[in-house]
Order: sequence, then C-alpha cells, then structure tokens
Amino acid sequence: MKVAINSGAFLKFYNNDMIEAMNAFKAAGFDAMDFSIMTVAGRPEWDEDHYEDSAKRLREHAEKIGLPITQTHSGGDGNRSLKISALCGAEQCVIHPRILQPHLGREEINFQKNMEFYSPFAETALAVGCKVGVENMFKWEWEHEIIQHSSCSRPEEFCRYIDALEEKFPGAFTAVLDVGHVHVVQVDPADCIRKLGKRLSGLHIHDNCGYNDHHAIPGVCKAGINFPAMMQALKEIDFKGDFTLEVSHPNQAPALIPATLEFIQTVSRHYANMMEVDKQ
Repeated sequence: MKVAINSGAFLKFYNNDMIEAMNAFKAAGFDAMDFSIMTVAGRPEWDEDHYEDSAKRLREHAEKIGLPITQTHSGGDGNRSLKISALCGAEQCVIHPRILQPHLGREEINFQKNMEFYSPFAETALAVGCKVGVENMFKWEWEHEIIQHSSCSRPEEFCRYIDALEEKFPGAFTAVLDVGHVHVVQVDPADCIRKLGKRLSGLHIHDNCGYNDHHAIPGVCKAGINFPAMMQALKEIDFKGDFTLEVSHPNQAPALIPATLEFIQTVSRHYANMMEVDKQ
C-alpha cells in the first residue's frame, strides 16, 4: 500500500514551489502525492493557455524522482481540473459535492441538485481517463456552533450517490472517503468503509477529536479514529488505493517541517502496513 501526501498544506513551507515541495516529500519517504490543484489554480502558468505544459512538467518531475501523482483535488474548475489530473497521471480528481443547507429533511432535494452538479463532469472524465472522486462532507453550523450532516456524510447516502452516478455514467465516478469528515459527524469510518465496499477507491486520511475537522496526524487525538479497526475494514474489502494523508500543520516552525514530514510518513507507514499483516 503506497503512502501518499496531499501537497496543499505544506506548499507554503517551500516558497509555493511545487517542485521543491515534491523533492521534500520524496526525501521524507513518501511513495506518491495527492496534488492539490486549488493551491495553484490562480497562477498564470496554470491558466487556460498554459496548464497543459505545467501539468506535463509536473508529471515529468514526478516520474523522475519516483513520486507519482495518483490523486488530485479540484481547483474550482472541475473540467479543467480533470484535464490537469489526467496530464499529471492521476487516476481520480476529487470534486466536492455541493454543501446545501438545510440537509436533514431535504436529502432528496439535495441529492437531485448534486446529480445535476456532477453530470457535466462525466464526459470529460471519460474522455481523459480520470474519474471524478466524490467526497463525503459535513457542515459547520455557526449559529449553534455544532457540526451537522451534509452531502454523503452518512454511508447509505454516500452509496446512493455513487450508485446513481455509476448507473448513469459508467466508469466516470468513484468514492473518495475522508475519514476525518465521517468521524466528525459521529459515524464509524470502518462501518462506512464496509458499506462502500468496491465503490471506494481513494482516501483522505487525518485524525480529529470528534468535534472539529482538525486534520491531525493519525493516532494523536483523544477520542480520535480507531485506525487499526479502519485498516481492518480496508483489508476486508480488498482496498487497492493509497493511504493518502491530508494533514495540516500551518503553525509549525519551518525548520521542523522536514522532521514533521518524516514523522507523518513513519506513522502512516505503520498503519498502511496493516494491510499486509494481521497484527502490528
């Protein structure tokens, strides 16, 4: 099982230079990268006239250093993000569903609106050979300071989204489970994994304490995710994707970032290896 790192949270520590960040990820021991397109979306070299050359250069460097880009995160323009993702060699590009409120009690209306939202991406996804990754979400209710359910936050609803999209657009969509998002709405990630089964091809891995989306290193949070149980569920469904980190350390001292990346990689490798053995 490959251990991958999302580029978004660490890019600023490398002067927003993607090549420099990739070199650091490789030096820390990561096997692959989840390219956060949103972090470069506004730059001239990634506009409509230049994104193809930029994506090709990124893929060339990824192949040169042995850090394949296996997954991406959309940069706002879904169809362009899919094209960039394919040029980078990624198998799937995460595009969030619309977060519509209220959700509870309006699930059917929100389902139909999200089907309308996703449909225009299918043709591009199939043409370029990169699937749209549908991610489970949550909604922060500011007025009451609580986290509420939202699009795909419950496993049954998540399965319904994927099944409906697969029926209409075979081969264009897949499930990417954010384990922190599911934990923060008090749903067991392991249960969600088992219910998604073969629909699941990607992950966003991070931890939280069950009341906020902390994006912490796996295993560090009190009342956090049971990662051994989660890995067992992935093993049961014969999951073939990467262990993709989406952790954030915005206030870390820059001098400690290399050591932080190495620690994150070591922790992640411990859990990823549970796919290969029964006990650690």
